[in-house]
Amino acid sequence: MHDLGDGVQQLILLMFPIFRAANNTWFFIEEPETHLHPGLQRIFIETLLNDEYLKGKNLKFFFTTHSNHFLDISINHDEISIFQFEKVSDEKFNIKSNVKPNKNVLDLLGVNSSSVFLANASIWVEGPTDRRYISKWLKLYCEHYEVNYLREDIDFAFFEYGGNLIKHYLFDGKEFEEEFDGNQIREKINSFALSNKIYLLADNDNVNQGSAKQKRRESLEALSGKNFYYQNTQYREIENLLPVKILNDFLLQLVNNPDASKLDEINFSREDYYQIGLGEFITDLFSKSKIKGKSFKSKTGDTLSSPYKTKLCDFVVNSDYKYSDLIQDNDYLDKIITDLYNFIKAK
Repeated sequence: MHDLGDGVQQLILLMFPIFRAANNTWFFIEEPETHLHPGLQRIFIETLLNDEYLKGKNLKFFFTTHSNHFLDISINHDEISIFQFEKVSDEKFNIKSNVKPNKNVLDLLGVNSSSVFLANASIWVEGPTDRRYISKWLKLYCEHYEVNYLREDIDFAFFEYGGNLIKHYLFDGKEFEEEFDGNQIREKINSFALSNKIYLLADNDNVNQGSAKQKRRESLEALSGKNFYYQNTQYREIENLLPVKILNDFLLQLVNNPDASKLDEINFSREDYYQIGLGEFITDLFSKSKIKGKSFKSKTGDTLSSPYKTKLCDFVVNSDYKYSDLIQDNDYLDKIITDLYNFIKAK
């Protein structure tokens, strides 16, 4: 072990007694992040949560931590409770449960913007469900093709840019130096100050030819190279990349038992929902099949409303689909994930 780095040594020291423990053991660990890189912290937590052998032991863990990375990894897991302790005086502490990510928590931890290290590459996506889809698909890709797993916070990190806000970022150093005057530069953000390698995934959104959005897309495509890669979903948005099998299975989550049998009569192909928002597609599908239910559409368009976007994402991420299920009659999605994997791995 003395030939290994401090981080790997610490990870072994943490995991050895856990794997050796008797069933139903309780562990109390003070600051397990000591000597652990953020990526190793993620490996530690994900092993505790996902390893089938450990899950069978019914272990309980209590940590004290100052690590914002542990919070980021843990904040959305139902199996984890987070408590915030704030010292008021020598005799008094405030204890807060149901902790949510906010600046107050970071201030208590002493985390500054400079505390965040850059991963090998950043994946820019429009929103939180895109992030979860991509993370899951990369994992399935690695299992399917038996290649090394990519580690979040080491090999890649996510950045959510929020749709049309992409116009506020500069992706080309030459453009930054030559084509904007001083006032424009101050209104823009040089993206490469945030990450050294950027993979940008954007929804197609059925943009019109000749529109400002289409011209911006063409400019981004022209910039693609070693350190920047622009990828378009080609179809309406990221949910439209899902195969028929998964969408069929998801429909069962949306109907009451009396109407479930009517789903057997529903048939559709990928071409039926390539370029239409899934909110409108599913609403029309149920209406034609006389299945009772409210609209699944967003109030602002034909896409799924936010609760159903999240519900669909939860369903896909938490199901036991294989990569072969994902890419069945779905070559373009295979291309997207393959291109992304190769971009992250490229030196």
